[in-house]
Amino acid sequence: MTLKFFWMLVGMSVLVCGVAYGAAMQDIIYKGDTASDEVIFHGDQHLKRGLKCNDCHNKEMFPEKKKGATVITMKAIQQGKLCGKCHNGKVAFGIDHHCDRCHPKKGADTVIYD
Repeated sequence: MTLKFFWMLVGMSVLVCGVAYGAAMQDIIYKGDTASDEVIFHGDQHLKRGLKCNDCHNKEMFPEKKKGATVITMKAIQQGKLCGKCHNGKVAFGIDHHCDRCHPKKGADTVIYD
């Protein structure tokens, strides 16, 4: 491989990563069986705090970026699994008394997945 080709690949990789991490994400609502089961994910807020997709999308937490691939329950979160790994009141807000932060009313700019 020539040195010129190598630096071209490095430059393209930096550009692609910069675009991916600079991209905005919409709020996404995942519908459950009842209204209280609906959960919103604020992707932008996670990115603004310096998180990257693979911080959560890994084999321990959410191995697939596909709706329904991982079943999220309040019990798992309370046990420090999945979202509860960070949302424990120390790293990020805890789940006690903060129901509306994940189970909110819908806004006009939300994407709803059934």
